[in-house]
Amino acid sequence: MEIKEYSEQFSREGCQGKHLALKSESFKLIEEGKARVMVPVIKDESFPPRRSPVFYNPAMKFDRDLSVCLLNSLLNGGEVLDPLCGTGIRGIRYVLETPLEKGILNDVSPMAFRVSRRNVELNSLSEKLSVRRRDANALMHCIVESGRRIDAVDVDPYGSPVKYISSATRVLRRRGILMITCTDTSSLMGTYPRVSLRRYSCWIPRTEFREELACRALVQFVIREGAKQDVFLKPIFSYVGKHYLRAFFCLESGARKVDKALKMVDFLDYDPKSGRTSLGEGRIGPIWLGPLFSKEHLKIALDWIESKGEYLGIKVKGFIKAALLEENDPPFYYDLHLLHSRFKGRCPAMGELIEKLRENGFRASRTLFSPTGIRTDCEIDELKRIWRAISHR
Repeated sequence: MEIKEYSEQFSREGCQGKHLALKSESFKLIEEGKARVMVPVIKDESFPPRRSPVFYNPAMKFDRDLSVCLLNSLLNGGEVLDPLCGTGIRGIRYVLETPLEKGILNDVSPMAFRVSRRNVELNSLSEKLSVRRRDANALMHCIVESGRRIDAVDVDPYGSPVKYISSATRVLRRRGILMITCTDTSSLMGTYPRVSLRRYSCWIPRTEFREELACRALVQFVIREGAKQDVFLKPIFSYVGKHYLRAFFCLESGARKVDKALKMVDFLDYDPKSGRTSLGEGRIGPIWLGPLFSKEHLKIALDWIESKGEYLGIKVKGFIKAALLEENDPPFYYDLHLLHSRFKGRCPAMGELIEKLRENGFRASRTLFSPTGIRTDCEIDELKRIWRAISHR
């Protein structure tokens, strides 16, 4: 069916929303990955996606591409659940482009229910994807009560995901994959520490490494929610996008694994004047201090994209390569500009400083969390000595 013809049919059958009827000029047909979906027309990029007739964020295409790539490295089949599906684009792409064979799309919005059902039909997936209209937590509870378990759950709300994590953990199968999006960045990056304390049970002030700290705060909350059910939600990959955080977890059962993981949840002390950090003390946190990346799975993802996923583009491939080059520990990084303000002298180039640190026996790399960040196990006093040695050459 041609785009214009499909849009006209979509309009004729209609659906009155709370603010806006479905009209052909309100929706357009797009292609993303291997999917073709009807999405709202967003004329102004500053227009909040949540105010469109059905939630859809075109800026998240990169994240959806990356999720497809990672799922191909993590799963060999199974069922996916998108409990807050909006247009249904995530679940549709997962069934079309990953080993996941079937799934459930759900949204409490009547208009989102109708649009996602249409999009399922448009991609000839009616036998593989069922569409529901229920409260997300209620649906996940019903699935658990029926004795079923899901292989992959993608929790992608507008705002904080905290109220869905417990239900998503319960519905997940052993070795299943939990994907979480969080747009609640203001609280997790230190703008509102009291909000982070209320929502995520951790105190998060402003720091120079706020992007990574936000991810570690989110990860600790997810791990502690899983611990209540005696399961370890192992972090696979976490990163920060424009106005959102994204984290992937693999569910592993066993109280011993949970106890071991909880030892990596601790506090942080940070002195903004000197840049000195101390793990295991202070009042920042609690936060996750273990690895945020599983390089084993990232290598598999890179192999997949090089052999079968080139259509996703060079941006996803480059992002995974950059993650593989980054040191996985220690936690947190130094900001080059703040180092310059502290140490004075000539500011070395990023590559020059990293090379010098390695020559002195330290691990050092760039970080995905900041274009001006350097991750290294070098202590601040020794880093100052190396900086000044470079400056005086």
